[in-house]
Amino acid sequence: MKYTSIHTSIKWLAVATLSVLLSGCGDEGETTESTGVDTSTGTGNGGGGSTPRNPGQLQFSAPSVSINENAGNATITITRTAGSDGAVSVTVSSTNGTATSPADYAAVNSTVNFAAGDSAAKTVTVAIVNDTTDEPDETLQLTLSSPTNSAVLGSTSQVLVTIVDDDLSPPAAPRATLSSEYKTLRADWTSVTGATSYRIMKDATGGGTFAQVGADLPASAKTANIDIVVSLEDWADAGYAIAACNAAGCTQSATMTLAGLSVPLIGYLKAPEQRDYASFGVAVALSADGNTLAVGMPYNGATATPYSGIVLVYTRTGTTWSVPVTLTASNAQDYDEFGGSVSISADGNTLVVGAAFEDSGTGNEADNSVVSSGAGYVFARNGTSWTQTAYLKSAAPAISDRFGSAVAISPDGAAVAVGLPYYSISGTTSYSGQAQVFTLASGSWSRVATVASPTPSDFAYFGTTLALSNQGTTLVVGASGQDVGMEVDIGAVYRYTRSGGSWAYSDTITADTPVQYASFGSSVSISHDGATLAVGAPNQTVPGANPGDPVQQTGAVFLFNLAAGAPALLTTVVGTDVGEFNSFGQVVALSGDGSTLLVSAPYDDSGTAGLGTVRDTAQSGSGAAYLFTGSGNAWTQRNYIKASNPELGDQFAYDLAINSNGSSLAIGAPDEESGATGLNGNQLDDCNGAGSNCSQGSGAVYIY
Repeated sequence: MKYTSIHTSIKWLAVATLSVLLSGCGDEGETTESTGVDTSTGTGNGGGGSTPRNPGQLQFSAPSVSINENAGNATITITRTAGSDGAVSVTVSSTNGTATSPADYAAVNSTVNFAAGDSAAKTVTVAIVNDTTDEPDETLQLTLSSPTNSAVLGSTSQVLVTIVDDDLSPPAAPRATLSSEYKTLRADWTSVTGATSYRIMKDATGGGTFAQVGADLPASAKTANIDIVVSLEDWADAGYAIAACNAAGCTQSATMTLAGLSVPLIGYLKAPEQRDYASFGVAVALSADGNTLAVGMPYNGATATPYSGIVLVYTRTGTTWSVPVTLTASNAQDYDEFGGSVSISADGNTLVVGAAFEDSGTGNEADNSVVSSGAGYVFARNGTSWTQTAYLKSAAPAISDRFGSAVAISPDGAAVAVGLPYYSISGTTSYSGQAQVFTLASGSWSRVATVASPTPSDFAYFGTTLALSNQGTTLVVGASGQDVGMEVDIGAVYRYTRSGGSWAYSDTITADTPVQYASFGSSVSISHDGATLAVGAPNQTVPGANPGDPVQQTGAVFLFNLAAGAPALLTTVVGTDVGEFNSFGQVVALSGDGSTLLVSAPYDDSGTAGLGTVRDTAQSGSGAAYLFTGSGNAWTQRNYIKASNPELGDQFAYDLAINSNGSSLAIGAPDEESGATGLNGNQLDDCNGAGSNCSQGSGAVYIY
């Protein structure tokens, strides 16, 4: 038999048939013959030999994937579909896009293997670098290549990997401004894109170190009121900023100074009705929380009783002061000058008022036979109502004793001391002075002690000023005219202590270096616990800028420790740049906790307004106050304080008061002249012009 040779290709799909044509050549009688078909070199997707019949298709599970930068690794899935015959592999490699290796990820060049019959998905891992750079999202590409054993690549042979940035930059700095109004410092700022909160930042001393004030403010905030203690703020150096914040941090605005902002913050209080020369502010007193204020107007009075005097009592809620309650004496008479001195208990519920020129004799309020013997009046508050509960007189009223020239009430409201600085010892001394103590028991006030200097002298004026510690256990009395030998008006202070119901002289306190005419003891103030004493000497001579060049009668204040037996001088304070004859120390007020000292200089000449200003000499006798804080022998001047409208002769700080922690001040200026009424009226008097806003000597009180 003969045949035709065939050499051809066969593509194996499922079943394939190869036909071979055998043709006879007439070879009869031959034995049986054979031939073969060789498929061992077959190629393609099936077929003979060792080639898999269906190795499958390899591709990524998705054309793109996103991964957070902080996730650590990106895991990418590779699938094998449409067959799993035989073992196959494929190469996976990375290519930089906007993401670059190794800065943003670890480069990939690896092989992924599938075993015969294995169609389970495989993964490849890309290590992501978690940097801290705030940047746009970045991309890289993974590519499949070089499949083996006849495997083919699917349509998704590339995948775009996006690295989602998780780094933020702090927001831009906001633009911010500060403004002020009564008791309120306000910040306003622009919104900043990307800010999730805002913070108020404060540099307390101007040294460049900021600290957050209050809690974080929401992203929607554009304004905030800043809580400050007006009297303790560093108006010359402190600064504020607004910080815009997000998770990446905060960015502050430019620093905002307080220049020019103190004046609107000051409360300007006038009587509800003006009367020329009524001297609103001759005497002031504050409760411990600063929310009850008593103001004396000794020269006010009805037409029938001129200069009989009144006291106005205000209460504060937030920044609002009530319409005052008007108190008058039960026996108001002309020229009694009720309200010439006032003192209030810590809780603000008990008030004592002096009327040094009241004229009655013992026990008869209507009797006017003892001219200027003086009286004291005690009032108690129940709710919003005040009632006179006691009428106090000297044990032996005498003409011109002026009982009530000075009054003091203990913080607990249970003891009252009244000064008689013009008391004379018949046939012995003139105006040597005296003080009397009253206590409250079973609802009634009674005299329990009469004290005087152990060495009385003419014109000593013992009782010019006095102060009581809490529960009335310590009494200090000033005698500003006390002479020592031939040295005139050196002054002294006397301490008395109570044991049970008895009072006893304890100490005589003088300046460390007594100075003639210094008037040491013109004012006294004691902390509630009786441990710290402040004594004013308004005519004290202090050293000048050059050695041996004294500044005459600027005044000084002496601080003593009374807690350790004998009084010990802690330090002497003098206001910065205090002027000659300014009477620094004419009045002193020590906070109840003994940490803050307020000092008057009613004849200061500066015309600057507000706090933190530089002293000049533009307004003679306008007056000023100085604020100090400290403890022990370390005391620092915190502020030089002026009225919001200083003018010639106003005598700002003629009297002053401070609350228990030094956060509220009330300062009287009895010769201020505007015609305003109530709180924060028109401060610009025109007494030298049209006179439409003028009430000469009407007085004002300034609240800080």
